[in-house]
Amino acid sequence: MVSETRQSGRWGRLWAAGYWLLILTVPRSPGSLPALIGSSTGLRNPIRGSSRRCRRHCRCLAKWRTRTKGNQASLQPPPRRRLGNHAPNPSWARSAPSSARQCAGALAEDKSCENSDSVSWPAALMKIQKEAECVATINLPITYVKGDLFACPKTDSLAHCISEDCRMGAGIAVLFKKKFGGVQELLNQQKKPGEVAVLKRDGRYVYYLITKKRASHKPTYENLQKSLEATKCHCLKNGVTDLSMPRQIGCGLDRLQWENVSAIIEEVFEATDIKITVYTL
Repeated sequence: MVSETRQSGRWGRLWAAGYWLLILTVPRSPGSLPALIGSSTGLRNPIRGSSRRCRRHCRCLAKWRTRTKGNQASLQPPPRRRLGNHAPNPSWARSAPSSARQCAGALAEDKSCENSDSVSWPAALMKIQKEAECVATINLPITYVKGDLFACPKTDSLAHCISEDCRMGAGIAVLFKKKFGGVQELLNQQKKPGEVAVLKRDGRYVYYLITKKRASHKPTYENLQKSLEATKCHCLKNGVTDLSMPRQIGCGLDRLQWENVSAIIEEVFEATDIKITVYTL
């Protein structure tokens, strides 16, 4: 029994030595036998290997033969993708706002650029110049200012969110209630969630976006967008070009996320000349 164990150990060391000699002597080209065996086994010290490890090497050898039989092309690396003669998109196009990316994407869908091999360098440069002009003509709809909302220019209209019952008992709505009043006037307009109630004070408009039914409820992004659309329509009809609002509009106590709210504001006002100024303390 002891002699059989020693004999199997000798055979194991012999197989391991042959494997190690194969790894060291044969160059490792992509798809070669040493590369496939070495990557699949990962032995640290094959000299101390056993017959079980050698059997695993034999299985790797059989798998390699099956893989390479009659299909030598599968061992070749895939061809590199041809990029064509046009210039890559500039970095400013990737970091541009959503409206700028849409404009650049519309230019990129030009039928003259369907076949990249036929685009010459002058045509590519003209395309990049058009993209730059398009981005330059786009006005960002939101401007951020640190300061008091009620210290904005007297020509700016104001906007914030309230409920249908016009409670205005918490948050910045309390300041709007103290400064402008008109609670009964707002109730008489009988606006529903998704609409906007309007007061006119000192030659400017104050917009009350109705985003929920009661003060204890929470607004939805859908109602907020509808209220902003109604505000935009009123601004366009009455020649309002500057609109100021607090940064916590729809957020704060209403628990909406400013990232989503700002995206909705940009989407609603991006095709207009209305300048949005957001104040934060």
